Amino acid sequence: MNPTTHPSNNATLGPPRGWDYAAMPCGALSITRIDCEDGSSAMVSFWKPDAQELADLNRGASVMLSVYSAAHPPVAVAVSEPMLSLVEEAVDRVTGVRA
Repeated sequence: MNPTTHPSNNATLGPPRGWDYAAMPCGALSITRIDCEDGSSAMVSFWKPDAQELADLNRGASVMLSVYSAAHPPVAVAVSEPMLSLVEEAVDRVTGVRA
């Protein structure tokens, strides 16, 4: 999967401090920071499969989420179009501008 930008992006994450580039590359990631209705915060990033990954998914392969940490934070994986209105609403609340 390849990270991609989205019009709602309002921040960029870099690699964590002390990240070992020799062990694994880690570049910048465009994200959308949102404040949820329950008062919590979230970050959304957008990803697109390459042609081979898309073919694999169409053949029934699964999407795999890897978290490089000792603890697993709460996460969600979804197709962007059905979820996009939720992101746009959250960005609207933070910025007052439609994503």
